[in-house]
Amino acid sequence: MNSISLLALTLFSLFAGSGDDGRQADTTSRLYDCAYVGWAPPASFPPADDVEYFPELMVYCDCAALDEHGDIVLREEHLRNIIFPDDGPAPVVILHPEVSAVYVNKTGITARTLLVDNGADYFAEGLARTLRSGKIGYINRSLKLVIPAEYDFGFPFREGLAKVCLGCRSISDGVHARVSGGRWGYIDTNGQEVVPIVYGQTDLPVKADRK
Repeated sequence: MNSISLLALTLFSLFAGSGDDGRQADTTSRLYDCAYVGWAPPASFPPADDVEYFPELMVYCDCAALDEHGDIVLREEHLRNIIFPDDGPAPVVILHPEVSAVYVNKTGITARTLLVDNGADYFAEGLARTLRSGKIGYINRSLKLVIPAEYDFGFPFREGLAKVCLGCRSISDGVHARVSGGRWGYIDTNGQEVVPIVYGQTDLPVKADRK
């Protein structure tokens, strides 16, 4: 996978799934390469020419698989190898176009998220975006869904608000993608509509536009 296809997934990767227990990867299933910050480097490095290199991450082969629920699970040796931050889950980039990125905790529970800047979506004000059934919601650092996945797109939180849309769609813009159309508004960190989701993208009240 090249960098162009990875960057394009920033807005296009709206796929379902989130682990709800500490399942292990089924090694009889197809395994996927992934990239994360680990204690030990992979057995062979650099990776093959057709595997993307991430400057801040190391690429590990055959790291993860989909389980019977369609959730990403990591192989045990990789789960033990990940360096976890003190305040929560670790980001893992899955080198597969239908998954892209997940957060994983020490028990192996995963939650899919957006691929942003060649990495997992950032936690902003304690929340990160997650992808379920083609919709965006927000998870906390415990990987609990705290704002239901019911939006076609949503931006990170800033100053207590996140801009979200219904009926919008992603449009390719060369290497990147942009979101266009639909109805827009703002929600707070409890998922309540602070500005109703009824405005055109350029018609949101200026006083609430905190991009």
